[in-house]
Amino acid sequence: MCSARYRKENEAVISRLPPTKEERSFQAFLWNRKAGTVLGRTASSWAKIGLFYIVFYAFLAGFFSLLMFVFYQTLDYHVPKYTGEESLLRNPGLSFRPRMDYIDDLRPTIFYSPKYGKSFTFSIDRFLEPYIHRPSNAIDCLPVDEGLFSDSVCYFDIYNLNTTCSKDNDWGYETNSPCILLKLNRMFHWRPVPLLDLNELPEGLQQHINSLADPHEALRQNAWVWCESKEVEIEQLSPGLPISFFPYFNQKGYLAPFVFVRVLNLSVEQKVTVRCRAWASNIQHQRDNRLLGEAVIHFQLY
Repeated sequence: MCSARYRKENEAVISRLPPTKEERSFQAFLWNRKAGTVLGRTASSWAKIGLFYIVFYAFLAGFFSLLMFVFYQTLDYHVPKYTGEESLLRNPGLSFRPRMDYIDDLRPTIFYSPKYGKSFTFSIDRFLEPYIHRPSNAIDCLPVDEGLFSDSVCYFDIYNLNTTCSKDNDWGYETNSPCILLKLNRMFHWRPVPLLDLNELPEGLQQHINSLADPHEALRQNAWVWCESKEVEIEQLSPGLPISFFPYFNQKGYLAPFVFVRVLNLSVEQKVTVRCRAWASNIQHQRDNRLLGEAVIHFQLY
C-alpha cells in the first residue's frame, strides 16, 4: 500500500517538472513519439477538430448557396429590377468617344499629335463597327414615331450623317481639327421629353434650330446635344437625337443615336476645354458630371 502511494506521489512530482530540452524542440512539436502527438495534438484530437470544421464550413456553404438561390429568383436577366421612379438614375449620362488618357489632375484629356492620332481613330472605328451592317430587325423610323414598343429597332444610318467627320479623314485626328462622338447612355424605359421652349436652350443651339426649315417640328422630334468652348470654335452641323429611337428595353440589335462635334483649328500646346450638355425636359444637369447629362472634354495638340 505504501509502495503504491509512494509511486503515485513520485509520478505527480515528475509530471510537474518542466519539459526537457528535447521535449521543447521543434522536432518534438512536429512529432512527439512519447506523447503520440502531431503538431501538439493526438490523432483523436485532430479527428474531432477536423470533423467540426467540415460540418461548420459545409453549413456555411449551404447557407450561402441558399441565399444566392433565393436572390437570383428575384432577378430578371433582361430587365433591371428597378427602373423609372424606383431607380436611382433619373436620366442617362452623356458619354463620348474616343477613349482617352487622364492627365492634368485626372481630367479627361485628348492629348494627341496629327502624326500619332491612330489610337483615337481606332477608338471611334471600333465603336462604329455595329453600325456598319443593318440589323435584321431594323426599321426606318419616322421622326414623328411615338417610340419603340416592340422587338424592332430604328436603323441609324451612319452614311447619311450631316457632318464633316468621317473615316476618310480619320475623324480629324490627322489634322488640328479633331472630332468627338457623343451619345446618351442606354437607360431602360426612358424616353426624352422634348423642350418646346427655345428660350430654355443655349443661344447657339437656338440659332441652329431657327435656321432649320421647321424649328417647331425639330423641337418636337429631338433631344439635343450641344457643346461650347471659350477657346476655340466648335462645328455642330446636326446636334439632334431623334426621340423615335427611344425608349431602350434591351432590344436585339439596338443602336443608340449619336452626334459628331468637331473642334476647329487647335493650336500647338493650346489647352482647350469643351463642355457638352444633353437637352430635354427630363434631363437633369450637374456641372462636370457626365452621369447627369454633361460631359467635359479637354484637348491639347502637341
